Amino acid sequence: MDTLSGLTVVGDVSKADFEKRFDLMFPSRSDIYKIVVIYDLEAKKVIGTGTLLLELKFIRNLGTCGHIEDIVISTGYRGKNFGFRIVDLLRKIAVHNDCYKVILDCDDKNVGFYEKCDFVNKGTFMAWYRPESTGNVISTEKASATVADTTAETPASSFTTEVRASFISDKLRET
Repeated sequence: MDTLSGLTVVGDVSKADFEKRFDLMFPSRSDIYKIVVIYDLEAKKVIGTGTLLLELKFIRNLGTCGHIEDIVISTGYRGKNFGFRIVDLLRKIAVHNDCYKVILDCDDKNVGFYEKCDFVNKGTFMAWYRPESTGNVISTEKASATVADTTAETPASSFTTEVRASFISDKLRET
């Protein structure tokens, strides 16, 4: 988790919570999550990591798109080609999984690094961050209100919205 904190806000994640999340991702969803880690045997710590997510598409003859996420190298290990090695390996994993393309989002300060990894700048990325909340899931009341608002705005999609509402409610009950 220390290595990931060099990338973004990690939060207060206990070892038990980390292991629970890991078990949700791997190996049960190893068809989607491809995680690469560089471990320093002497220091006994993770010093680099990156993830490839595989997105199944309806376009491109039911193709698969790879998304590279969370590339980070610990401060003392930067400049030693570890980042390049992780990106290169994730790209090879994407080819092995028949991805027709691999995409990623990065800060402007990292564009040069990814260009050295043979990525081409294709434009702007956008993000929406949910307002701060007290937990990782929204309450049933908020989910219902959101779905009700959506239904009122788009009556043609009410069936789809009802299906989504049912799915959201079912998922919230499981948590």
